[in-house]
Amino acid sequence: MAALEAGDRFPPIVGGFVGGGFFSIDDFAGRTLVLLVGETTLGPVMLDWVGVFAAAKDTLAECEGAACGLISMAASAFSAVLGAGTIEGLAVAAPSANLSALAARPEAPDLVVIDRNSRVYRILRRDDPQAALSEALEAVRSLTAPSEAVRPGIPAPILVVPYLISDELRLALIKAHEDGATFQSGMASIDAQGNPVMKMEDGKKRRRDLLLEPDHPLHGAVLAALSNRLVPEIKRAFQIDIAHCDRILIACYDESGGYFLRHRDNAAPQVAFRQFAVSLNLNTGSYEGGELEFPEFGNDLYLPPAGAAVVFSATLLHAARPVKSGRRYVLLTFVHDANAEIFRQNLAQSGA
Repeated sequence: MAALEAGDRFPPIVGGFVGGGFFSIDDFAGRTLVLLVGETTLGPVMLDWVGVFAAAKDTLAECEGAACGLISMAASAFSAVLGAGTIEGLAVAAPSANLSALAARPEAPDLVVIDRNSRVYRILRRDDPQAALSEALEAVRSLTAPSEAVRPGIPAPILVVPYLISDELRLALIKAHEDGATFQSGMASIDAQGNPVMKMEDGKKRRRDLLLEPDHPLHGAVLAALSNRLVPEIKRAFQIDIAHCDRILIACYDESGGYFLRHRDNAAPQVAFRQFAVSLNLNTGSYEGGELEFPEFGNDLYLPPAGAAVVFSATLLHAARPVKSGRRYVLLTFVHDANAEIFRQNLAQSGA
């Protein structure tokens, strides 16, 4: 197993339950999951940890969570360690995959908190099981969303991908904008003769952009996050194989009234190849306003947490509402598949 970090998707591990039967990590999909991941040498230690977490079964259930122990020894071998004892309330499995990338400590298991969409939310390495349980419960509670009321309308068909980038990268991108050569953002459009143009229209859009050039020190890290974490999510949600990324911008909507009124991202002929827009919030809480809206689908407003991206079809009518105070920083790009890339190249050759 490759080393995992927060934001990565947990691999589809399968194996056998110690008590018998087939184990699959997908059986826990839709619930927050705390995994206790232990090496073969941790057999007796795992018993203590599993017992602590088994006692918290009801508390976890209140947060729509569950816990499971994974140990890299044969199920029959762990059964021998267990002896005549039993562990009520917690499943223990022996997965077929190598867990050495996670379970590398000889003194205690690693804890991996996985969100309901099977993404790694937090990795905890603690020596005391009670302290580990306390932190794990705090993490699970932070992922527990209140129940949604029944919606009378139709929600926008968007995808929200949380913790797509690290806090370190997020803050570095904001600083790059603050220190870089920014420019007033324009819009792809057509003139009266139907020719493709880039125009400035302050009444429609007010934003300062920084183009993240391919040779910029942060470009590779952004592209890696998009490739490793975003592309698989688009495949799962929309069954599209993303293969190409358009220019990457770091944008700022500020207290002067930064906004981008209702528009579609692929309406002009020179950008008709765009398939999905990506809007990745680099900060939240330090400004008022700036929400995304999709007026064709009702009045709901969207403002994901810092580090999370909203992905949506470039054909959807949408807007970035005015920032009333503070500054909203966002990373913006478009992604498309191989067929759309052929279309883009044809457009470029035609001069569109």
